[in-house]
Amino acid sequence: MVVKGCTNEDRLQPAGVRKNPGLTIIFKATDQCNAGCRFCSAAGKEGTVTPADFEILAHRIEEYILETGIERLNFTFHGGEPTLLGAEFLESACIRLRQLSISIKFSMQSNLLELPADLITVVRRYGIHVGSSVDPIESGRCTDSGGDTFPAWVRNHELLEKYGVYGGAIFLVTRPAVEQGKRVYRILNSCASLGETEPSFQFNLVYPQGRAAENTDLLVSPAEAGRFLVDAYEAWEESGRESYISPFVDLASWFDAGRERIPRLTCGFVGRCHESHIGIDSELNLSGCGRRVDSGAIYGNIRSQSILSLLSTSEERKKLAVRSAQLAAGECSECEFFVICNGGCPDDAALGSGDMMDRTAHCESYKMLFEAMAARSGIRRVPPPARRPLSKSVVYIGVDAGGMPSFVGSDEHLECWLLPTVDGSALKFSSRLHNLLQTGAGRVRIFASGEQVNRLHLWVKVLSDPRVEVVLFDAPEMLLDNLAVLGRLGARARLDIESLVACGWSGDAALELASKYLREAEWNVRIEPFEDMLMAAVRRERSPITNRHGLTPGHYRTCIGSLAGASESALRLVQELCNSENVATSSYYVDHRECSECQSYTVCGSQLAPVTTGSCSDKLRQLVELLQTSAEEIRSNLAEDCPPIG
Repeated sequence: MVVKGCTNEDRLQPAGVRKNPGLTIIFKATDQCNAGCRFCSAAGKEGTVTPADFEILAHRIEEYILETGIERLNFTFHGGEPTLLGAEFLESACIRLRQLSISIKFSMQSNLLELPADLITVVRRYGIHVGSSVDPIESGRCTDSGGDTFPAWVRNHELLEKYGVYGGAIFLVTRPAVEQGKRVYRILNSCASLGETEPSFQFNLVYPQGRAAENTDLLVSPAEAGRFLVDAYEAWEESGRESYISPFVDLASWFDAGRERIPRLTCGFVGRCHESHIGIDSELNLSGCGRRVDSGAIYGNIRSQSILSLLSTSEERKKLAVRSAQLAAGECSECEFFVICNGGCPDDAALGSGDMMDRTAHCESYKMLFEAMAARSGIRRVPPPARRPLSKSVVYIGVDAGGMPSFVGSDEHLECWLLPTVDGSALKFSSRLHNLLQTGAGRVRIFASGEQVNRLHLWVKVLSDPRVEVVLFDAPEMLLDNLAVLGRLGARARLDIESLVACGWSGDAALELASKYLREAEWNVRIEPFEDMLMAAVRRERSPITNRHGLTPGHYRTCIGSLAGASESALRLVQELCNSENVATSSYYVDHRECSECQSYTVCGSQLAPVTTGSCSDKLRQLVELLQTSAEEIRSNLAEDCPPIG
């Protein structure tokens, strides 16, 4: 089973907005799955729809359209795992449903463990928005062999986002996640680094159905669920509401509007989901929604009866028609939040007390969330940082400035990296260093060994060009002196932090240097990556995911020139660049998962972490926090110096 609840597509308008809200069909076309989630609500069932039965379904939908006059249809392929239906079946199903006389929108709920190329083709051809299930902390979601599902999710999420068919993802709150609300939000929010669109997620609460009823260690009490929701909500607010999180966005808009305008809500909060949702399984049994299919609340089978006749005679639907009014007059009559809750999901109520006419079993959980939102109502919010786009670059690397080809007119950002030779001859390029700046390079990096920095005064005109950086990668004992030299020359320095640490540079020394850079007025050398991260924080820009060289893996290509006589450290750098060039951004992200949950990730983008792991030192994390604090001070000073007009 993929999803516990409804997707971001399953939204309803407030009462009175539309006379006929249309129809959403959750079609559980198969019970087969390639995952082994311990909380699966549909586990233990078998069956996959046949082409003949799908034709019956299509005919019944046509019949329902004629009988009711609905004008639009949301059709969701569900399961089980619907990708296992295969590209051929999905395409034939879409072709058949497109023959209907009304507007149709396709979606799919998948675990994203596998997305074959032919299935991606069908998804793109028919605009199938693929919702998914995500678990960055391994809280019960796993592969059929018990493995971590997050790497596959990240890889295929990036692919879907690239093609514009990503439909959001659901995180299911289980007991292992209860104390990790802020962490979960930070990891999911950091996925913004992988693409251009706003991340979209939904938090649902585990319920005792299927395997979850057996694995009671995953179930949460109302107070535990509420604690997760409040912690995640607070993290969302602290980020400037950076990602689209349901139900936070839906509910917070009500508080923002002074509790006057009812927002768009997910189906569990509307109180009339029975009017617009139905669920159908692979045997063509019809229920009130996908969750009610799993609960076995079957109205009948559409092989023998029409959809309309089954809905018209359903005792469950008759009860649901008066449920909200009954709750409003009864146990929910004193609740100030009932107008946006409507008693919650009736299936949750049925699983909690045995009676779907009761309020949701998660009443306490959501009331904790509502109260946290009410406490923040009216508080001034800082807008989220703007995203810096992932850049595509060409990196020319060599030891000879004169051997560099011209890339003038290239639509990619060009960088030229001049590497050190064994004898330091990289600093003897004569006038060719000047010629280098005429090639159209957007940035030039000169890798200078520590003992050679004093000789750079010969190239002061080159070093003063804002595109040029001098990279220091060794001799940490000479670092302060060499930075002072570069400061006097008006040069920009870049620290290869990982190489310096490998040479014995400590985290304490890095933190001390950052303090000098920020606090001492006479310390005027520009130091990267400090300056880039500081300015990003001042401008409230979100750094894209980058490696320690400031490059996004998978978004650059190397162009190798002459490496004759290059030092061992230079050759290692070349190998590292080539290896990272072919690493997908998503793979790099997964390898640096620890970075993604760091509070400083939006500023750092992982560039202080080693290439092979996402585990930088505590001192380096303190360094970035220091930069962020300084950025806040700078913004505050700028606001005082330039007060708003009027």
